[in-house]
Amino acid sequence: MSRKYALAILLGFLAISLFAQDFYDMGTVNNIQLFFTQTNWDQILDQLYAAGEDRLLGSAIINGVAYDSVGVRYKGNSSYGANRNKNPFNIKLDHIISDQTIGPYGTIKLANGFSDPSFIRETLSYEIARKYMPASRANYANVYVNNQLIGVYTSVQDVDSHFMSEHFHCGGMPRFKCGTNTMMPTTVWGYLGADSLAYDNLYDLESNQGWATLMNFTYTLQNNYANIANVMNVDQNLWMCAFDNLFVNLDSPINLFHNFYLFSDADNRINPLLWDLNMSFGGFQGGVCNSDATARSFAQFHQQYLSAA
Repeated sequence: MSRKYALAILLGFLAISLFAQDFYDMGTVNNIQLFFTQTNWDQILDQLYAAGEDRLLGSAIINGVAYDSVGVRYKGNSSYGANRNKNPFNIKLDHIISDQTIGPYGTIKLANGFSDPSFIRETLSYEIARKYMPASRANYANVYVNNQLIGVYTSVQDVDSHFMSEHFHCGGMPRFKCGTNTMMPTTVWGYLGADSLAYDNLYDLESNQGWATLMNFTYTLQNNYANIANVMNVDQNLWMCAFDNLFVNLDSPINLFHNFYLFSDADNRINPLLWDLNMSFGGFQGGVCNSDATARSFAQFHQQYLSAA
């Protein structure tokens, strides 16, 4: 390989890295323009959300750069509403064109600041969390649809295969997302038997395989505490629990069964990861923390984690 060719490759990688870094830079407000041929795009997105179906195809201009054939859908649970003028967006740049990304990022996730009049809970929480554990980057974006300003959004880095490579230096390992509205704290990482179908409604498998890993993980947590360190990154879990408690982030697995990722690392240990921090700093006041009995059971549960660490 010639020196000129090697230098060109290096400069290319540096340019991609710098561009990606700028996209989530806290001092940057990105400009995202979405375009749909349908004038009733909002109604279509509502219908797709209700049906749990695919995305609406459109185009985008992001910070002056055009992206064709992007897939757009509404996202969120409580933050979404069919009659809401400003719903959260999930924009998949590589929906049709596989190598169409912003740096290494193929998906852009935009939150609408639901239940956060300060509009800084999420960005500030992620900024602090990244000092102690793997966590997304976040900043802001002005979002337009068909040349109409919808508003300012929080732009949060997707927890995807790039995130795995960046923080865990491996790829292809099992990873799961839980974004359900299930108000059942007893199911948090609970063993549900040896049939993967029992877990399918609670976890979204985001890798090619992993159900056996999840079942072994939950079985060990429930039935074999002495071996927890073999299936879980206990230190990572304790940091996450400490963060959720310190920042009163109760819309999380310390209180409810949702808003977390589980990533398996190169040592085949599950790493619990933070997600959806717009209601930290005491923004969420419901759930099982109002139950003394449940609070005691969770305290005992985490005490067993500590003794096994």
